[in-house]
Amino acid sequence: MLRKLATFCVCALLFIPVVALGQQPQRTNRQAPAAQRTSQAAREVALLRRACNGGDMAGCFRLGAAYSRGSGVAQSATRAVEFWRRACDGGNSDACVALGLAYENGLGVEESFTRAREYYTRALEPVRRGCDSGDMAACLRLGDAYGTSESGVADDSLAVEFWQRACDGGNMGGCTALGQAYAGGHGVARSATRAVELLQRACDSGHMDGCVALGWHYSLSSGPESRTRAFELYQRACDGGSMRGCARVAESYANGQGVQRNDTRAAELYQRACDGGTMWGCRMLAEMYANGRGVQRSDARAAELYQRACDGGDRASCAQLVRRSPE
Repeated sequence: MLRKLATFCVCALLFIPVVALGQQPQRTNRQAPAAQRTSQAAREVALLRRACNGGDMAGCFRLGAAYSRGSGVAQSATRAVEFWRRACDGGNSDACVALGLAYENGLGVEESFTRAREYYTRALEPVRRGCDSGDMAACLRLGDAYGTSESGVADDSLAVEFWQRACDGGNMGGCTALGQAYAGGHGVARSATRAVELLQRACDSGHMDGCVALGWHYSLSSGPESRTRAFELYQRACDGGSMRGCARVAESYANGQGVQRNDTRAAELYQRACDGGTMWGCRMLAEMYANGRGVQRSDARAAELYQRACDGGDRASCAQLVRRSPE
């Protein structure tokens, strides 16, 4: 498990904005004079303090964030933790995430991965209650939280449990995740038969990620028939609006797997996937520009695409930028 999460943790799976650790820019007018910005920040802190003292846990959380950033008050990680703890104890999940980050990074408290996990788990409690009350999307989110190695609460067995509940409740995202768990033997005994059954169910129900995952499963098998089947599934997903599916179709064209090689078509589909938010599609398109495959060679365009993918979270693209930068 990656120990330093920085910006990715259970907060990403809960769709919680990360304002802890000073990562959210201050909401002040940067064109205004410094004195005016300072005065405005101080007024905001006064209002947040009043709200927190009045029992508004969101106010306590934001007050902790102000101390973390040094916005309107002297920066103090210790004071930030104090208000986050108060908010977390009052049921604010955002604050529990912030405390988890603080303990994981040793900011304002002694570093403790055990305590970090404790607070990340507490942040998931509202999601668990939703799952227990029949919200299958919440069950899926719990499975994703426990099944993600960087989440801070990784537990493959619990992930499988919640994906199973989601799938049994008709959530095809749960079936897809469960199928992938069976394919890889994560939290459950490896079973190719069970994996195909679950992924096919998801795909046939219109969950395009299920089609992509099933295609990937077939692509790992030897023989031209399996590769052709993989390509058909990727194409089905792409036609259904999955940008990951389009990226896989592009990859198939680029490598001549399951279909005749066509670099021009590969570049077109990588562009579509990239424009649709699939960052590794941007990276693969950058490689095509760097090598002049299917497009006119352009180092400038390649660098632009690597930067776009890196900014979107694709670490391999960030590494490429470092390698390509002048000494």
